[in-house]
Amino acid sequence: MERNNSVPGYRSITRHHSDWAYYRLGLLSIRRHFSDDFYRLDAAQIGLAAAAGKAELKVYGRPRVAVLCTGEELRRAGDRVRAHEVRDSNGPALCSALRAWGYTQTTHQVVPDDPRAVSARVKRLALRHQVVILSGGVSVGKYDFVPEALRQVGARVHFHGVAI
Repeated sequence: MERNNSVPGYRSITRHHSDWAYYRLGLLSIRRHFSDDFYRLDAAQIGLAAAAGKAELKVYGRPRVAVLCTGEELRRAGDRVRAHEVRDSNGPALCSALRAWGYTQTTHQVVPDDPRAVSARVKRLALRHQVVILSGGVSVGKYDFVPEALRQVGARVHFHGVAI
């Protein structure tokens, strides 16, 4: 801090500023401080809100995320696989990435290649999770049933297909 007790790069706040100006300047400093979409409020930010007259703040927790992999051929990493089977690598990889990004409430499940089973499982998972990520069953061909299964349960598809 400089000798005049101001923070370099920020406007100083005097008694002549209204609470609203104080609040707005504080939000500006909070936005400048954080670069990602999710962060924890610290004591200084809560103090700033209180000084601006804000007794309550609207905050959101990180969403619970479910990763649902589809495929009759999927086996767990420790299982033996036969010629027509593969180990489920997308599910563990996605859950690991989510946890690394701070999404600690993740679930990973596998469901058979059956439109009704996928619809039922998505419906069940959506009751406890705000986000459901699906892996598999979205190729172009005989088993491309996930988009239709999602429409049947009223799910909103944000994007279809990601190269991993």
